[in-house]
Amino acid sequence: MTSNYVLKNELLYKILRCPKTLRIPTNDFQAYSHPEFRSHRWVYNKLQIAESQQIACGPIGVRPSPDVFPVIVKPIINLFGMGFHAYKFDTWDEYRRDSRGVLSLPGLFWSRFFHGRHLSIDLFLRDGRIIWTAAFRGQQCPEGNIGRFDHWMSLSGFRRQSIARSVRRWIRRHLKTYTGCLNLETIGDHIIECHLRMGDINQLPNARRIFRQIIRLYSGRCLSSLSSDVRVYLIPVFLSFDEYQRARPVSQEDLFRICNRWLIRTVQIDPGPSKVTYPTSGIRVFLLTCDNLHRGRRCRAEIRRNLLG
Repeated sequence: MTSNYVLKNELLYKILRCPKTLRIPTNDFQAYSHPEFRSHRWVYNKLQIAESQQIACGPIGVRPSPDVFPVIVKPIINLFGMGFHAYKFDTWDEYRRDSRGVLSLPGLFWSRFFHGRHLSIDLFLRDGRIIWTAAFRGQQCPEGNIGRFDHWMSLSGFRRQSIARSVRRWIRRHLKTYTGCLNLETIGDHIIECHLRMGDINQLPNARRIFRQIIRLYSGRCLSSLSSDVRVYLIPVFLSFDEYQRARPVSQEDLFRICNRWLIRTVQIDPGPSKVTYPTSGIRVFLLTCDNLHRGRRCRAEIRRNLLG
């Protein structure tokens, strides 16, 4: 039976009864304002993240050299996530013309655009030392849909040694006094985003056991052995902005009926664009968790048919 998505905060404090006095951030707003993380919150500055890896980059106004292209332009700091205001420029001529008017927006920077394996890596750190990790691999939608993914797949057997050596060195150098959850978004062996909180590990089948260990981590206690050898798929249901305007409502009863037919484990109902930000390529309305990619895609297609008629 399909069940409702359980919020991270609810899992920690209602289901697992974590003491309210133990502040465990579950989003970037909480992590950025956490009093114990002030010396580390610079990692939310994506320009600094790029500079710390000697990646070609600069704030808007400092022109990239023609040999750097393609480049991606996005906010220097974006606590909202979801690929907000991310744009790709393939050539210097396209950048110079700026037909979309992107380069007049404040607070943006450019950096080299990378191709390769796109991972969301979750880590437990104790004084900068990796003591547990898990990862999802993202499959992006076709070219032009920046920030929009067809699916994310958890990686069975992902270990510390699975992380690129340059990424491990970066963690040791820059987070050697940090204890807590860390989520990194990487392409190849480059870090493109860093978050002082957990990622989507609450979507894993053993989420309760994982979150019990998170409570132990933030309490300063030793962790017991923990496996991440599971395979799940996260299937986002996106609508273009035009589709969202003409979509008809689908009742929760009908949504769960469709999801049950395709053996979906959980479904997350996302808030509308008036409450959260979304990538320029569309609006995510649901996030499905399942054990079979084919069934998840078929379920998404049926949900879209019901939304669009």
